[in-house]
Amino acid sequence: MTVAPRLGTLTGANGEQIKADLSFLTGSSVMFDAVYVPGGEQSVATLKKESESANFLNEAYQHCKTIAASGAGVELLELTGIIRDSTDDNKKANPSSPQAGIVTTRDDDVAKIATSFVKGISQHRHWERELTL
Repeated sequence: MTVAPRLGTLTGANGEQIKADLSFLTGSSVMFDAVYVPGGEQSVATLKKESESANFLNEAYQHCKTIAASGAGVELLELTGIIRDSTDDNKKANPSSPQAGIVTTRDDDVAKIATSFVKGISQHRHWERELTL
């Protein structure tokens, strides 16, 4: 499912269109097992202006869900404070760290983080983050 600032059809920088299934106002991150923030400078710039996007991500983080981001999407996780220092790909922080279940790559090659993201989702929640909240 795609969650965006508004419902309807969204058009990417390359002209590709995708349907937003939910908006930040009509959907909650607790409805999902995990969250992925894709890159795209213009898309992320738009999300940075939407306080609801930060709320959505912070709620997912507080519920110990797996969160992944690639490319410019990593900047959104930094802006929200979800990542404090840059993690990248499979560089794992201490399992009891607040970064448990956070998977990122600075480039747009989603394949680099796919395995780690799926592994994080299979754990369902990253309860060790509760110790730091």
